[in-house]
Amino acid sequence: MLVYSTAPLNAVLRLAGASSTVTLVCTAAGGILPLAGCLLLAVVAQRRQSRAVAQRLAG
Repeated sequence: MLVYSTAPLNAVLRLAGASSTVTLVCTAAGGILPLAGCLLLAVVAQRRQSRAVAQRLAG
């Protein structure tokens, strides 16, 4: 799925005549940012679930 999310970005950069270095950097950022977002979502979900379990056990 990550390949499909960066493909439009690469197409726009190539049509605009950007250098290969700029395209590579944007592709790397386009891959890193979704992964970081998924990791953040997983951490938040885990903390929320742990907090809910702790409240049930306490109450």
